[in-house]
Order: sequence, then structure tokens, then C-alpha cells
Amino acid sequence: MQPGGPLPSLGLMGPSESDNRCEVLVASATELVSLLREFQADPLADLVAHGLELVEAGDGHGLDRILALRGGMGSLNDLVIHPLNHHPITDANAEEVNDRLRTLRSTVFATALALQRELERPPG
Repeated sequence: MQPGGPLPSLGLMGPSESDNRCEVLVASATELVSLLREFQADPLADLVAHGLELVEAGDGHGLDRILALRGGMGSLNDLVIHPLNHHPITDANAEEVNDRLRTLRSTVFATALALQRELERPPG
């Protein structure tokens, strides 16, 4: 199977560890999109949502899209939700929200990377 190629069923890869990873990725990415939208980080939410749609359609390119958000200027890793960044949040709850953002971001990236590595591994 080619990296970036079709995923073997998204329901996804049969009853296996890959299925569990896909479920974790979909749940975490969905929650991440909701959090980003709640705090008006819509451009990043749109990018995560697009990658997620591809993954849910069984397209491995969705993993590539999600993982591309890890680095570079304006990346998901650069995001800090804070009133100074014009997000609708108070100083009082910024730390808690950013802790949740870090947790979701880490889970999404780690899970997408694990799935991508599985796709790159030769069958056998």
C-alpha cells in the first residue's frame, strides 16, 4: 500500500489496533475542530476538518494534511488561545483551554503519525 494512498476501510482497517487508532484520531480531531471553532481559530479548524474528512473517506492523504499542520509559521503548534491573540477567552480560563489544546493536538499528531507509519510498512 502506498503512503498517502487509500486506507484499507475506514471503519478502517478491520478489527485491529489500526481501527482503534482511527477511532482515537477521528474523536480527537473532531474535538480539536470544535475547540478551534469555539475560539475563532477557523482557518486552522478548516484545515484539520479537511484532513479529517479525507481520513473518514479512507484516503491516506488526510493523514498527510493533518501532519502538515505540525510545523511552519502559523502552524497548529504555534497556536496559543489568548485574549491578546483576539480569541474570545478570558485570562482566567486561557491556561485550561490551552492545556486541552495541547492534549488534543498531541493526540491527533501522534495518532496520525502512527497510522501513517502503518501505511508505509510493507504488508506481511
